[in-house]
Amino acid sequence: FPIFAEIDYQKLKKLFRYQNILAALTMLIGNNNTGEMNSLLLAVGGEFYNQEIPEETTIKIINKWHSIIDREDRIKESEACIRGIYKSKKASNIFSKTHFVPIDDKSKHQFRQIVKDLIEKKEEAKAPRDLTSYSLREYMNLGITPSRFMLDRLFKEHSIDFISGPKGNGKTEFVLGLTHSLCRGRPFLDYTCPDPMPIVYIDGEMDPYDLIERSQKYIERLGPTQNNYFTIVNFAQQLNETIPDIKSEIGQQLITDVLEKVHKITAKKAVLVLDNLRSLSNYKENDSDEYRLINSWLLRLRGQCYTSIVIDHHGKVAGGGPRGTSSKTDNANVSLLLNAVKEKGCPDMVMKVEFDKARGLRPDETEEYEAVYAFNGCWTKQKARKDKKEIDDNYMLEAIYLLKKKEEQEHYARCYTIRTQLEKNEINQSEYNKAEKKLRNFKTQKDLAEFLNISAGEVNQLMQKYRDYLSQKEIAEKTSNY
Repeated sequence: FPIFAEIDYQKLKKLFRYQNILAALTMLIGNNNTGEMNSLLLAVGGEFYNQEIPEETTIKIINKWHSIIDREDRIKESEACIRGIYKSKKASNIFSKTHFVPIDDKSKHQFRQIVKDLIEKKEEAKAPRDLTSYSLREYMNLGITPSRFMLDRLFKEHSIDFISGPKGNGKTEFVLGLTHSLCRGRPFLDYTCPDPMPIVYIDGEMDPYDLIERSQKYIERLGPTQNNYFTIVNFAQQLNETIPDIKSEIGQQLITDVLEKVHKITAKKAVLVLDNLRSLSNYKENDSDEYRLINSWLLRLRGQCYTSIVIDHHGKVAGGGPRGTSSKTDNANVSLLLNAVKEKGCPDMVMKVEFDKARGLRPDETEEYEAVYAFNGCWTKQKARKDKKEIDDNYMLEAIYLLKKKEEQEHYARCYTIRTQLEKNEINQSEYNKAEKKLRNFKTQKDLAEFLNISAGEVNQLMQKYRDYLSQKEIAEKTSNY
């Protein structure tokens, strides 16, 4: 039987739209002289800008058109003109009277539509007529397999994961150590890696030589990587030293193309690393709708069995999670928070690792710890130390716990008489409740502030932590009784 290549209709549509605009430009402008071309280019370039065509896409189309009409002598001049339009954010359009385009209005509307069509429109999914459902027995027999860990007890395959921390706290070094281990199938810290995983590392801000210098340490310790198992896309090697914004379709598609290329070579779906979110996109951080453009792309990649690791910055509060909209990690499996631990005289990089989110992990697998790097290609793990404030808070919480326990014991003793009357049915429950309320003598938060010699605001902060502290005490007491 003949073997036919599968038709990629999306690419076919893009190719048609690209050829369509080139044909329209050639018929619209032809090979006019320089004076007329300058005026026409301002109108056409403005039309591209107003229809939100990415700057690099506009330049690519205009350059190709110059080649078609044998006017490559104008490429630099035209590129400067286009960049001026996008930089000034002031643009003409195809209907401009100042920069007149010699065609009728109907043709101008047709040209505008061709430009609009360059932006790929997402076809809305048709609503289903009904929802697919199964009995529990049927569902159990669907043959659904469990997700595999690519790093045991940490990251699963086909997941979206976040690693965030303050600026300059070692996030990139931590992820380089992790990915250099992953691509070789070697352990990282005490996490084992069942199989080597290809890496596609998208670097939006690191000095290009830093990647060489840092990676050399891992190569010396772990040996060379398998061919095409660590692919780097560094911003400095791109046109105008810029990776197109990952909230845009062109930026997303360019990265997806690299992933697909690695898949064809290695026959494995690569782990995508985005370093970092802020340097790769100008999305509005506090706007969940803006971030949705990126999140939808990550979800599509997950649906195609790719794993993503997103590096992001903390908010202003240390340990407060990724900066900006809280919806960022809604679809994440794991979100790690990294904070540098400063220790006078220590030559190593030490960072505290906490779990902000840990879907699919057990509580004993999400305890905070410290990761230590000696700048020799080797990471080690040690127990997290408590800082002074945490120690002081625990001291205060224990004092509150003991005080409240004493108050409860005294209150129980004061209620002996009315409790006996209730048991003998001499009073009803309502009468007991009123009497019990009058016998209460618990300290207020103001009393606690005086007792602990701290401010009322500090007491308020402690009481927000007290419920968790009390739960931990109760669990510890129950455990000790077995």
